[in-house]
Formats: sequence, C-alpha cells, structure tokens
Amino acid sequence: MKRFVLLLLIVAFAKTINAQQWVIEYPTEDYEEVSFIHGDKSLTYDYAVGRYENNQTNESYPIALCVDENGNYIDKIFYMESKKSVFSSVLGLDDGNVFVTAPYVENNDSDLYNKLWVAILNPNLEIVEENYIELEEPYLSFSTSTMHALFNDDKEIVVATLVADSIPEHTSIIYDYSFYKFDIHCNLLKQSYLENLSRQCKIDDFTLIPDKDIYAVFGYGMEVSGMANVIYIDNDLNYKSMSFLDEQQVYPDLMLPYRMSVGHWYDENHFLMSAQTVQTEGLNNWKPFVVKMDTEMNVVKTLDLERADTTDYVAEYESMAYVSSDVIYVSTFWNRGSFLDFLPNTMTVFLVNENLDLLGRKTMSFNDYYFYVLHVHPSYDGSCIVQGVVLGEDNNRSVIYKFRKEDMEIITDVTESYDDLKINCSPNPVSSCLNISVESVVNKDARILLFDMMGRRYLEKDIVLDGNVLSLDVSSLPEGTYFYNIIVDGKNEIKEKFVKK
Repeated sequence: MKRFVLLLLIVAFAKTINAQQWVIEYPTEDYEEVSFIHGDKSLTYDYAVGRYENNQTNESYPIALCVDENGNYIDKIFYMESKKSVFSSVLGLDDGNVFVTAPYVENNDSDLYNKLWVAILNPNLEIVEENYIELEEPYLSFSTSTMHALFNDDKEIVVATLVADSIPEHTSIIYDYSFYKFDIHCNLLKQSYLENLSRQCKIDDFTLIPDKDIYAVFGYGMEVSGMANVIYIDNDLNYKSMSFLDEQQVYPDLMLPYRMSVGHWYDENHFLMSAQTVQTEGLNNWKPFVVKMDTEMNVVKTLDLERADTTDYVAEYESMAYVSSDVIYVSTFWNRGSFLDFLPNTMTVFLVNENLDLLGRKTMSFNDYYFYVLHVHPSYDGSCIVQGVVLGEDNNRSVIYKFRKEDMEIITDVTESYDDLKINCSPNPVSSCLNISVESVVNKDARILLFDMMGRRYLEKDIVLDGNVLSLDVSSLPEGTYFYNIIVDGKNEIKEKFVKK
C-alpha cells in the first residue's frame, strides 16, 4: 500500500510545530500498535523497521516502511505462518536495498525465538534474499529487542545480539553475547558466542573501530553487573578485552553512562558518543550529554545537553545522527515518567559539530501527548530522521519526522546555564525564609512556582526580576525536599532544589 505525506504537515496533536521537511503519522486501528524502532538510509530512500502488534489476536509481526525523497512511502507487514516478531535492525546497502534482522520461531505458541531471520529487502519491500540461522546448544532463545548490524572493512555484515541458555521461571533471563558474520547475500560466514559472567547484559551500541578490525560493544555485562563497559571483539568474532566507563574516581562527571550511542569515530583512538548520566543538577534522574572519548575511556571533552528547564532526556536506542563534521544531530525528549506532569511535553533535536559546539536546536512541544523518541539516523541528503511513538490515553501512534539543518533555530547559546544567570538561594537547608538572589536578570516579567517531590504546587505567582533578591516564606511547609521554578518571559529559565528543615 502506498500513501502520500504532505510536506510541512501540521499534526493535530502538536501544540507548536515549526517547519520540517516532512512528517509521517502512521495510521493504525484502535486494536493495532506499531513501533518503528530502527532505521537507515539507502541511496535516495529512508527505511524504518520495527514491530506490528494486533491486540485482538495477541500476534506480532515485523513491519517495514520505505520513504522516498518527497515523503511518499510504501509499508509492509510481514505476515507469516511462523512467528517473526520484530525487525530488530536494518542496514542500508549501496544499491537501495537494506539488510534486516528478526528473531524467528516456528511454533506460534512458543515465546522461544530459536532462529535468526536475516533478509535483503528492496525499495518495494520485497524479500530479495533470506536465510535462517539456528541457535547452537545450549542456547534456546534470541533476545527480541537487541540486534545491531554493521559493515566491516571487507564489506561483510556483522550482527551482534543476545541469546539465552535458560529461561528461569521466576527470575530474569540471563543473556550471553552472540556474533554473526554474513556476506551481502545473507550467507553465514562465521558465528561465535561469548559467555556473560554477570547477571546483567545489555548492548547499547555495536561499532567498528576504524583501521583496527576490532569491534566495540557498548553496554553492560560480562564481568560486573551494573557498570557500563566496552567489550572489544576481534575480526574473528572472539573476545579481546574490556574497559569500564563509570569508575567514580576516574570519571566523576560521567558516572553510570546509560543508553550509549556512538555516532562517529574521529580516528582509531577517539569516538563521539551521546549518553545519559545520573550526574545531574536538575529534576530528572538522568541528564543527556555528548562526549568525546579515547579508547582508554578517558574523557576528552563533554557537551552537557541538560537544559535549565531540566526536561530534556536522551532518546532511547540511537540518539545521534552524524552527517559531517559540522552537521551532527542529537535528539532528546522529556521523560513523561517524571512527576513533573505540568511541564510541556517536548522533543528537542540539537545541532552540533565535531568540536562539540552547539549550533542550534529544533524544539517541538505537544499538548496532551508524549513523543517518545526511539531512533535517529541521518538521511541521504544530510537531513535527520527522527522515529518515535506518541503515547496517548487511548492508543499509541508511530510518527516519523524529517528535519533539515535549515529547519534548526541557529543560535549561539542553546542552553541557559546556572552560572550565566547567577541565581542562588540561601540558606539551604532553610527553616523560615528562603532568599533567592537573581543578579543578572534585569527588568523582566517572570513567574515563580514552588512544588514538592510529588509535583504538588505550593506557590505560583507573577513577579518582576530586577537584579533583586526574592524572599519566600516557607515556614509553613512540611519538612522535605522542594523545588522552585523561575520562568522568565514565558520560558523556563532555571529550577533548583532546596531542603526545608
């Protein structure tokens, strides 16, 4: 089925949408859910792949979408007698086709995905070539959500995924690593397994280190649970070594990086990565950042994307789209799971360069819905594709945006920092009167809000900032942690927390 998407379409659920090249709001019935979790470019096409679910029959199938340069697209649900639950990865080829992966099971009544389905799809979403790879003993099942595919220097396709050798009835599945090497006709050339020595195993990203014939697996697992690491695999798909990323004494500013996405290798010794960290000054439990690091896991430079309104949150899966040294897109979104339900639901695409200079941003706000970014990749023309799901009260909808560099709001200062505003409060902890000093904001209309950890508001009033000190009587507040939010000219400028004793 072929549909046409109008350029500059304004989606009904969006509160404010500036110009974008095109947007697709994928249509579904009330009983259907579609998630496009991965994408890639190939010639003049952009592909999105993921999962189609029928809530009436409890069945799920892979779904793919191919979009041309004008926003026209073809979509296909891969209904099969046997269950192939989800396209977990897609890799663009040189001829306009793509290589896709999906877990497979012959028995529809089983949740054990005991085969790996790989295929080549053309722009009409027809299967050109395919292959089925069986698990070797003692492994029983593939992970349905974690598969990564890339080209190596020999133009072979290498796939990294997770497999389970047992499925305990009352505990979480313990995964091991598996690696596969294919030619461009889906023929299996080599496979290997790597035992995970911890109770946690997660692959955030899988990359090839240039000029070294070494692969890097970014995630968690192998030796120590709960610590982010990089596992190095040689060209024969054998384990080589491992490095940790989150040792507190070594990386005090990057503790527990999470959802790591390696968008670019500068050379064989330095890479560019977007991630999240618990080291945040704001209200969220996580904050987004972009970092340049070397292969010894030393931090070379960091770009903090935590905005002063603290509502940005690094996108799940791959959040960076590298186009060139001066065009790099990084997408963040606000986590609706936060208690700050009164704040706008926003998605922001940042424009940065290799030097980690902030060049601009694209922010979109939503009224009653929450846009959850699932994947970001560069398009063939230097644009950025952002795939996500709109979480609504009744059902979820898949939406795909295409942004150009020209759509970005080009600015010199993307974030408002605490230092620039020179705002501080004292005493903290406080028992009666909290004094908030605002030295650098002069003759500005503003609003101040006061709320607790559960998001309950205790104060909201209009004020005028003129380099003055605001005094708030907090003596009637119960003991606990609170936040004040100062909004200048209708825009969130800063939030800070204090303790009432």
